[in-house]
Amino acid sequence: MLSANQIPKFSRATAAEASRWWCQMIELGFNLNPDDDPAGCTDEAGMACFDADACAKIREIYQTMFTHLGESTYTLGQATYMNWMGYQENLSATAKNGQDFWVPALQ
Repeated sequence: MLSANQIPKFSRATAAEASRWWCQMIELGFNLNPDDDPAGCTDEAGMACFDADACAKIREIYQTMFTHLGESTYTLGQATYMNWMGYQENLSATAKNGQDFWVPALQ
């Protein structure tokens, strides 16, 4: 179970800082959706992943992200995760042309 002091700091409400924060959380093993309450995050054994203070800190970070970055909070989180998984955004993809929005990154 992670405590609040183990949750990465979020010091500036910028896109770069949000991406850095998402990356640090992924490196800790957590790909969180900001719509989900961190208190509901459990491990394989059903144990809580975060203590109450960590949950409060994560909620506060999400609130700061949404206040300053709006809906792009979702895009930044998804892009960080997909890049971390070895994919890149396909800039020529549209909903109409049927191309994948994420493709393997060039090595």
